[in-house]
This record gives sequence, C-alpha cells and structure tokens, in this order.
Amino acid sequence: MRENANCLPPIKLISLEDKVLPLVAQKYTSKSAKIAVATDIRWMKVLEFLRSNNLAPNSRKLYQRELKRFLGWTQLHYHELRPRHFGLYK
Repeated sequence: MRENANCLPPIKLISLEDKVLPLVAQKYTSKSAKIAVATDIRWMKVLEFLRSNNLAPNSRKLYQRELKRFLGWTQLHYHELRPRHFGLYK
C-alpha cells in the first residue's frame, strides 16, 4: 500500500479566475449564455405553501411578490424568524 501512495500523480491546481470570470462576462454580453444559479430553498417553501392553499390568482400573485421581497430583505430561515423581524421589515 505504501508503494501505491508514492505513485500518485501530482495534483494540478486550476485557477478559478480563468474558468469563472469568462462565464460571468458572457452572462452580461450574450443573452443566449446561461449560468446556473443556486436555488433558494426558502423560496421553494414559499411556492409550496402558496400551492397548498386555495387562493385566488390575484391573491397568489400579491403574496408571491411580497414574500419574494421579504426573502430578499432577510437571509434568515423560516424557523429563525421572530415577530421583531417582521416589525423591522415593515
């Protein structure tokens, strides 16, 4: 086993600047280039909540818009929210 450990190939480091920055530049120069963006799990929970309730289409749009704005304001997860956070938001 010791001999195999010494036979490993050398580690090659790849600079992220060479790989990521051109992709970011493409995002702003080409509309056809798409970059995957991480999905906010909190937003998925909001959509699940809105789908589970029997809301009128306009009410659903209103709630969706306001909850999206609130999630943009805070980075807290739903179990961390307290009444004072809603007061600060208002």
